[in-house]
Amino acid sequence: MMTLNRCRWIGYFVATVAGSTCLQGFAANNGEVPAILHFAEKYHGENVPAAAPAAMPKLAHSNEREKLTQQIAQLKQQLSDQSKKMSALQARVAEPFDDSALNDARKRQDYAAGVSLGEEINQLQAEHARWGIESDKKMLLAGISDSLEKRVRLPQEKLVESLKEVNQQIEQKRSAAMQTEQNKTDAFLTEFKQRMGAEKLESGIWQHIEHVGDDAIADNDIVDVVIRETLADGEVVQDMELHNKVLSQPRQAFPAIFRDALSQLRNHGSMTIVVPPELAYGDAGYPPLVPPGATMIYHLRIADAHAASEQNNNAADKNL
Repeated sequence: MMTLNRCRWIGYFVATVAGSTCLQGFAANNGEVPAILHFAEKYHGENVPAAAPAAMPKLAHSNEREKLTQQIAQLKQQLSDQSKKMSALQARVAEPFDDSALNDARKRQDYAAGVSLGEEINQLQAEHARWGIESDKKMLLAGISDSLEKRVRLPQEKLVESLKEVNQQIEQKRSAAMQTEQNKTDAFLTEFKQRMGAEKLESGIWQHIEHVGDDAIADNDIVDVVIRETLADGEVVQDMELHNKVLSQPRQAFPAIFRDALSQLRNHGSMTIVVPPELAYGDAGYPPLVPPGATMIYHLRIADAHAASEQNNNAADKNL
Protein backbone atom coordinates (compact mmCIF):
# COMPACT_ATOMS: atom_id res chain seq x y z
CA MET A 1 0.00 0.00 0.00
CA MET A 2 1.15 3.51 -0.70
CA THR A 3 2.27 5.86 2.04
CA LEU A 4 0.49 9.23 2.15
CA ASN A 5 3.29 11.17 3.77
CA ARG A 6 3.12 14.34 1.71
CA CYS A 7 0.45 16.74 2.98
CA ARG A 8 1.53 19.32 0.42
CA TRP A 9 0.69 16.77 -2.30
CA ILE A 10 -2.83 16.48 -0.88
CA GLY A 11 -3.48 20.23 -1.05
CA TYR A 12 -2.24 20.42 -4.61
CA PHE A 13 -3.34 17.05 -5.92
CA VAL A 14 -6.84 16.80 -4.44
CA ALA A 15 -7.65 20.28 -5.75
CA THR A 16 -6.39 19.49 -9.24
CA VAL A 17 -5.90 15.91 -10.42
CA ALA A 18 -8.39 14.35 -8.02
CA GLY A 19 -10.78 17.22 -8.64
CA SER A 20 -12.13 15.60 -11.77
CA THR A 21 -12.83 12.27 -10.04
CA CYS A 22 -12.85 12.28 -6.25
CA LEU A 23 -14.40 15.67 -5.53
CA GLN A 24 -17.06 15.35 -8.18
CA GLY A 25 -17.91 11.92 -6.84
CA PHE A 26 -18.34 13.26 -3.32
CA ALA A 27 -20.32 16.32 -4.32
CA ALA A 28 -23.56 14.52 -3.55
CA ASN A 29 -22.36 12.94 -0.30
CA ASN A 30 -23.67 15.70 1.95
CA GLY A 31 -20.35 17.43 2.55
CA GLU A 32 -18.18 14.35 3.10
CA VAL A 33 -15.20 15.85 1.22
CA PRO A 34 -13.56 17.23 4.40
CA ALA A 35 -13.57 13.73 5.83
CA ILE A 36 -11.32 12.65 2.99
CA LEU A 37 -8.88 15.42 3.82
CA HIS A 38 -8.96 14.55 7.52
CA PHE A 39 -8.37 10.95 6.55
CA ALA A 40 -5.25 11.93 4.61
CA GLU A 41 -4.00 14.05 7.51
CA LYS A 42 -4.67 11.30 10.06
CA TYR A 43 -2.55 8.84 8.14
CA HIS A 44 0.23 11.31 7.39
CA GLY A 45 3.43 9.25 7.54
CA GLU A 46 1.57 5.95 8.07
CA ASN A 47 0.41 3.18 5.80
CA VAL A 48 -3.11 3.66 4.58
CA PRO A 49 -5.22 0.56 5.33
CA ALA A 50 -6.72 -1.38 2.48
CA ALA A 51 -10.24 -0.53 3.61
CA ALA A 52 -11.71 2.63 5.09
CA PRO A 53 -10.84 2.87 8.82
CA ALA A 54 -13.53 2.27 11.39
CA ALA A 55 -13.16 5.83 12.66
CA MET A 56 -14.46 7.26 9.39
CA PRO A 57 -18.05 8.58 9.33
CA LYS A 58 -20.62 5.84 8.80
CA LEU A 59 -22.28 5.87 5.44
CA ALA A 60 -25.94 5.25 4.94
CA HIS A 61 -25.56 2.40 2.49
CA SER A 62 -22.95 -0.29 1.91
CA ASN A 63 -22.72 0.62 -1.76
CA GLU A 64 -21.70 4.14 -0.81
CA ARG A 65 -19.03 2.69 1.50
CA GLU A 66 -17.74 0.52 -1.34
CA LYS A 67 -17.75 3.50 -3.69
CA LEU A 68 -15.77 5.54 -1.20
CA THR A 69 -13.23 2.75 -0.77
CA GLN A 70 -12.79 2.51 -4.54
CA GLN A 71 -12.30 6.25 -4.89
CA ILE A 72 -9.70 6.21 -2.12
CA ALA A 73 -7.88 3.44 -3.96
CA GLN A 74 -8.03 5.47 -7.19
CA LEU A 75 -6.67 8.52 -5.41
CA LYS A 76 -3.81 6.51 -3.94
CA GLN A 77 -2.98 5.14 -7.37
CA GLN A 78 -3.04 8.61 -8.92
CA LEU A 79 -0.75 9.91 -6.20
CA SER A 80 1.58 7.00 -6.82
CA ASP A 81 1.59 7.60 -10.59
CA GLN A 82 2.29 11.32 -10.19
CA SER A 83 5.05 10.64 -7.70
CA LYS A 84 6.70 8.28 -10.16
CA LYS A 85 6.39 10.81 -12.98
CA MET A 86 7.92 13.54 -10.83
CA SER A 87 10.77 11.25 -9.82
CA ALA A 88 11.38 10.37 -13.46
CA LEU A 89 11.37 14.05 -14.41
CA GLN A 90 13.84 14.90 -11.68
CA ALA A 91 16.03 12.00 -12.79
CA ARG A 92 16.04 13.28 -16.36
CA VAL A 93 17.03 16.76 -15.19
CA ALA A 94 19.84 15.28 -13.08
CA GLU A 95 21.27 13.27 -15.99
CA PRO A 96 24.70 14.53 -17.11
CA PHE A 97 24.55 16.58 -20.28
CA ASP A 98 26.48 15.28 -23.26
CA ASP A 99 28.14 18.32 -24.85
CA SER A 100 28.75 16.36 -28.05
CA ALA A 101 25.01 16.60 -28.75
CA LEU A 102 25.56 20.28 -29.54
CA ASN A 103 27.46 19.26 -32.66
CA ASP A 104 24.11 18.44 -34.24
CA ALA A 105 22.49 21.55 -35.75
CA ARG A 106 18.94 20.45 -34.92
CA LYS A 107 19.80 19.75 -31.29
CA ARG A 108 21.64 23.08 -31.04
CA GLN A 109 18.46 24.83 -32.14
CA ASP A 110 16.43 22.97 -29.53
CA TYR A 111 19.03 23.77 -26.89
CA ALA A 112 19.00 27.46 -27.87
CA ALA A 113 15.19 27.51 -27.59
CA GLY A 114 15.48 25.96 -24.13
CA VAL A 115 18.03 28.56 -23.05
CA SER A 116 15.76 31.33 -24.30
CA LEU A 117 12.84 29.89 -22.33
CA GLY A 118 15.06 29.56 -19.27
CA GLU A 119 16.08 33.22 -19.53
CA GLU A 120 12.44 34.26 -19.59
CA ILE A 121 11.79 32.16 -16.50
CA ASN A 122 14.81 33.71 -14.75
CA GLN A 123 13.46 37.17 -15.53
CA LEU A 124 10.06 36.15 -14.22
CA GLN A 125 11.57 34.83 -10.99
CA ALA A 126 13.70 37.96 -10.59
CA GLU A 127 10.64 40.14 -11.06
CA HIS A 128 8.70 38.13 -8.48
CA ALA A 129 11.59 38.11 -6.03
CA ARG A 130 11.92 41.85 -6.35
CA TRP A 131 8.42 42.20 -4.94
CA GLY A 132 8.93 39.59 -2.23
CA ILE A 133 7.28 36.70 -4.08
CA GLU A 134 9.54 33.65 -4.01
CA SER A 135 9.03 31.07 -6.75
CA ASP A 136 9.15 27.30 -6.27
CA LYS A 137 11.47 26.06 -9.00
CA LYS A 138 10.20 22.50 -8.74
CA MET A 139 6.64 23.64 -9.38
CA LEU A 140 7.80 25.79 -12.30
CA LEU A 141 9.62 22.79 -13.74
CA ALA A 142 6.56 20.59 -13.23
CA GLY A 143 4.37 23.16 -14.98
CA ILE A 144 6.73 23.33 -17.96
CA SER A 145 6.90 19.56 -18.21
CA ASP A 146 3.12 19.17 -17.96
CA SER A 147 2.56 21.83 -20.60
CA LEU A 148 5.00 20.21 -23.03
CA GLU A 149 3.39 16.83 -22.47
CA LYS A 150 -0.11 18.35 -22.72
CA ARG A 151 -1.31 17.01 -19.36
CA VAL A 152 -1.85 20.19 -17.35
CA ARG A 153 -3.30 19.33 -13.96
CA LEU A 154 -5.18 22.57 -13.36
CA PRO A 155 -8.32 23.54 -15.29
CA GLN A 156 -8.04 26.66 -17.44
CA GLU A 157 -10.08 28.80 -15.05
CA LYS A 158 -7.76 27.88 -12.16
CA LEU A 159 -4.68 28.71 -14.23
CA VAL A 160 -6.10 32.12 -15.15
CA GLU A 161 -7.15 32.75 -11.55
CA SER A 162 -3.69 31.87 -10.20
CA LEU A 163 -1.90 34.09 -12.71
CA LYS A 164 -4.32 36.91 -11.98
CA GLU A 165 -3.65 36.63 -8.26
CA VAL A 166 0.13 36.92 -8.59
CA ASN A 167 -0.17 39.74 -11.13
CA GLN A 168 -2.40 41.66 -8.73
CA GLN A 169 0.17 41.25 -5.96
CA ILE A 170 2.93 42.51 -8.23
CA GLU A 171 0.86 45.43 -9.49
CA GLN A 172 0.01 46.52 -5.94
CA LYS A 173 3.66 46.49 -4.91
CA ARG A 174 4.75 48.15 -8.15
CA SER A 175 2.23 50.95 -7.64
CA ALA A 176 3.46 51.47 -4.09
CA ALA A 177 7.08 51.61 -5.31
CA MET A 178 6.17 54.13 -8.02
CA GLN A 179 4.45 56.34 -5.47
CA THR A 180 7.56 56.18 -3.31
CA GLU A 181 9.67 57.31 -6.28
CA GLN A 182 7.25 60.15 -6.99
CA ASN A 183 7.58 61.35 -3.40
CA LYS A 184 11.38 61.29 -3.73
CA THR A 185 11.16 63.22 -7.02
CA ASP A 186 8.93 65.88 -5.48
CA ALA A 187 11.38 66.35 -2.61
CA PHE A 188 14.35 66.58 -4.99
CA LEU A 189 12.69 69.08 -7.34
CA THR A 190 11.70 71.29 -4.42
CA GLU A 191 15.41 71.82 -3.79
CA PHE A 192 16.50 71.77 -7.45
CA LYS A 193 14.12 74.54 -8.52
CA GLN A 194 15.77 76.88 -6.04
CA ARG A 195 19.12 76.68 -7.82
CA MET A 196 20.03 79.86 -9.68
CA GLY A 197 19.46 79.28 -13.41
CA ALA A 198 17.45 76.05 -13.06
CA GLU A 199 14.82 75.79 -15.78
CA LYS A 200 12.27 73.37 -17.15
CA LEU A 201 12.29 72.54 -20.86
CA GLU A 202 9.25 71.82 -23.03
CA SER A 203 10.19 68.12 -23.00
CA GLY A 204 9.66 68.00 -19.23
CA ILE A 205 13.38 67.85 -18.43
CA TRP A 206 14.78 70.15 -15.78
CA GLN A 207 18.34 71.42 -16.24
CA HIS A 208 20.94 73.47 -14.45
CA ILE A 209 24.28 74.56 -15.94
CA GLU A 210 26.98 74.67 -13.27
CA HIS A 211 29.80 75.73 -15.61
CA VAL A 212 29.32 76.66 -19.24
CA GLY A 213 32.97 75.92 -20.13
CA ASP A 214 35.53 77.69 -22.28
CA ASP A 215 36.24 76.83 -25.95
CA ALA A 216 33.34 76.25 -28.35
CA ILE A 217 32.65 72.72 -29.62
CA ALA A 218 31.56 71.75 -33.14
CA ASP A 219 28.91 69.08 -33.71
CA ASN A 220 31.42 66.69 -35.26
CA ASP A 221 34.06 67.24 -32.58
CA ILE A 222 34.93 64.31 -30.36
CA VAL A 223 33.87 64.96 -26.77
CA ASP A 224 35.01 62.99 -23.74
CA VAL A 225 32.05 63.02 -21.35
CA VAL A 226 31.98 61.85 -17.74
CA ILE A 227 28.49 60.87 -16.54
CA ARG A 228 27.14 60.28 -13.05
CA GLU A 229 23.67 58.71 -12.94
CA THR A 230 21.65 58.77 -9.71
CA LEU A 231 18.11 58.35 -8.42
CA ALA A 232 16.16 61.23 -6.92
CA ASP A 233 17.21 60.25 -3.41
CA GLY A 234 20.89 60.42 -4.36
CA GLU A 235 21.48 56.66 -4.72
CA VAL A 236 24.17 56.18 -7.36
CA VAL A 237 23.33 53.95 -10.32
CA GLN A 238 26.68 54.46 -12.05
CA ASP A 239 29.54 56.93 -11.73
CA MET A 240 32.17 57.01 -14.48
CA GLU A 241 34.29 59.37 -12.42
CA LEU A 242 34.84 56.70 -9.77
CA HIS A 243 36.11 54.27 -12.39
CA ASN A 244 38.18 56.85 -14.25
CA LYS A 245 36.21 56.33 -17.46
CA VAL A 246 34.88 58.63 -20.17
CA LEU A 247 32.39 58.21 -23.00
CA SER A 248 34.23 59.44 -26.10
CA GLN A 249 32.39 60.06 -29.38
CA PRO A 250 31.20 62.90 -31.64
CA ARG A 251 28.71 65.13 -29.84
CA GLN A 252 26.11 64.54 -32.53
CA ALA A 253 26.31 60.76 -31.91
CA PHE A 254 24.95 61.03 -28.34
CA PRO A 255 21.27 60.22 -27.60
CA ALA A 256 19.00 63.20 -28.14
CA ILE A 257 18.61 64.03 -24.44
CA PHE A 258 22.37 64.16 -23.86
CA ARG A 259 23.10 65.77 -27.23
CA ASP A 260 20.72 68.65 -26.54
CA ALA A 261 22.26 69.17 -23.09
CA LEU A 262 25.87 69.00 -24.32
CA SER A 263 25.13 71.44 -27.14
CA GLN A 264 24.67 74.12 -24.45
CA LEU A 265 28.16 73.55 -23.05
CA ARG A 266 31.62 74.47 -24.13
CA ASN A 267 34.76 72.45 -23.49
CA HIS A 268 35.17 71.56 -19.79
CA GLY A 269 31.59 72.61 -19.07
CA SER A 270 29.25 70.77 -16.72
CA MET A 271 25.51 70.59 -16.02
CA THR A 272 22.80 68.55 -14.31
CA ILE A 273 19.64 67.33 -16.03
CA VAL A 274 16.59 65.81 -14.32
CA VAL A 275 14.85 63.33 -16.62
CA PRO A 276 11.27 62.22 -15.86
CA PRO A 277 10.52 58.46 -15.95
CA GLU A 278 8.67 58.57 -19.26
CA LEU A 279 11.89 59.79 -20.92
CA ALA A 280 14.15 57.46 -18.92
CA TYR A 281 13.38 53.86 -17.87
CA GLY A 282 9.61 54.25 -17.63
CA ASP A 283 7.29 52.17 -15.49
CA ALA A 284 9.42 49.07 -16.03
CA GLY A 285 12.53 50.55 -14.44
CA TYR A 286 15.84 48.75 -14.88
CA PRO A 287 16.01 45.95 -12.29
CA PRO A 288 17.64 45.74 -9.90
CA LEU A 289 19.26 49.18 -10.04
CA VAL A 290 16.39 51.42 -11.13
CA PRO A 291 12.89 51.10 -9.61
CA PRO A 292 9.79 51.53 -11.78
CA GLY A 293 8.71 55.11 -12.33
CA ALA A 294 12.09 56.51 -11.26
CA THR A 295 13.17 60.04 -12.13
CA MET A 296 16.83 59.98 -13.20
CA ILE A 297 19.40 62.66 -12.44
CA TYR A 298 22.42 62.95 -14.75
CA HIS A 299 25.47 65.05 -14.02
CA LEU A 300 27.37 65.64 -17.27
CA ARG A 301 30.92 66.95 -17.47
CA ILE A 302 32.96 67.43 -20.63
CA ALA A 303 36.47 66.33 -19.71
CA ASP A 304 37.87 67.35 -23.10
CA ALA A 305 36.88 68.04 -26.69
CA HIS A 306 38.92 67.90 -29.88
CA ALA A 307 38.45 67.71 -33.62
CA ALA A 308 37.88 64.27 -35.15
CA SER A 309 40.93 64.81 -37.40
CA GLU A 310 43.13 65.08 -34.30
CA GLN A 311 41.94 61.72 -33.02
CA ASN A 312 42.65 60.13 -36.39
CA ASN A 313 46.15 61.62 -36.44
CA ASN A 314 46.85 60.37 -32.91
CA ALA A 315 45.66 56.89 -33.86
CA ALA A 316 47.92 56.93 -36.93
CA ASP A 317 50.90 57.98 -34.81
CA LYS A 318 50.31 55.05 -32.46
CA ASN A 319 50.37 52.63 -35.39
CA LEU A 320 53.76 53.84 -36.61
